[in-house]
Amino acid sequence: MAENRRARTPLAAMLALAAMLAGCEHQQQASEPPVEFSEAEHAAALTAANDFLQAWREQDVSAAMNLLSDDLQRSHTFTQIEDAILGHPNVRHAGFTITEGGPAGDDRVTFRVRLVFRFTGQYSERVESSSHRMVMVMDRRGDWRVDEFPIPRN
Repeated sequence: MAENRRARTPLAAMLALAAMLAGCEHQQQASEPPVEFSEAEHAAALTAANDFLQAWREQDVSAAMNLLSDDLQRSHTFTQIEDAILGHPNVRHAGFTITEGGPAGDDRVTFRVRLVFRFTGQYSERVESSSHRMVMVMDRRGDWRVDEFPIPRN
């Protein structure tokens, strides 16, 4: 089953080159052929990314935690993760955009995400956004989980 999912094609090579030119951090070794995921797997990874970002926007810590990889949860404290999902009292998670998805190695897909924040306060209200890389990884059960997301270390 794993070999069916990892078809090697010229399109995958082009995607890997595009990812390299875009500055992706996780690149495959030059001697290893690039990996291409099926449309169904890409859609499943995108769905999980969307579900996580929806939980982030709604500040739903429980739902967001259920979509994080074990590695990401081990590399951050619960408080760090909770702070990233809840934000600050005068900062609301207003929305997000997911773009530029592609394979990033075995059982990994990377997306560019733009996170939109609404700042409120006594003197001003403004909207700002920031661009980040989000990596999804397939776990042992075959479910897609967030493996990389901007979580500040306090």
